[in-house]
Amino acid sequence: INHTSKQKKFIPAGSVVLEGKKCGIVTTDTINDWLVIGYTPLSLFNPKESDFARLKLGDNIKFRPINENELEVGAFKDVNHN
Repeated sequence: INHTSKQKKFIPAGSVVLEGKKCGIVTTDTINDWLVIGYTPLSLFNPKESDFARLKLGDNIKFRPINENELEVGAFKDVNHN
């Protein structure tokens, strides 16, 4: 997906973004021109933990809609990709 805006903007951690043919989840607040298509309340990066990244290379991610309550409390059935 190509987007025409190259104006950089604030993108909060947890934003789901597109850039070209790549999709990503922003782990820290940043400034960029990526196209934001969604948001997750799940914290994906914690440098204080020994296993600091929740996702590993090759993981398959399935996005699903959540309601406002899940967004506010970050409720997920299982953070181990279920």
